[in-house]
Amino acid sequence: MPPLAFIQVVGTHFASDNQPDARMLDLYGYALLVLGPLLLAWRTRHPVAVLAGVFAVTVLYLGLEYPYGPVFLSYAVALFAAVVRGHRRVAAGVAVASGVVAVTLDPVLGRGHAPPLSELAGVAACENDELIRPAS
Repeated sequence: MPPLAFIQVVGTHFASDNQPDARMLDLYGYALLVLGPLLLAWRTRHPVAVLAGVFAVTVLYLGLEYPYGPVFLSYAVALFAAVVRGHRRVAAGVAVASGVVAVTLDPVLGRGHAPPLSELAGVAACENDELIRPAS
């Protein structure tokens, strides 16, 4: 098991102890925790595809109400790899999408209220600014 997968699995396992409302980790939850880091093996050859895959795995994991923990580590590595490999605009788009998903996932799934449009615009502006600024 890659070290990042170990950190995600063990860290989330222990973090789940303090999240009684979260779905209990089962085989499917553990598989999603390992899948993100496994996809990173292809990040140098296919950074955009890996970023898309890790993003999808992370959103699916959160959408299924599994507990929070270091589940975002593989997403952060995939995002960084895409930027380093010259795919800043794609990474910016995925970063904006992740911000929107972060504030709308619970309302869409019926677990909370929808955020105001100004909050969504603020998230998009903050994330997009850093990633698409021309390199100096």
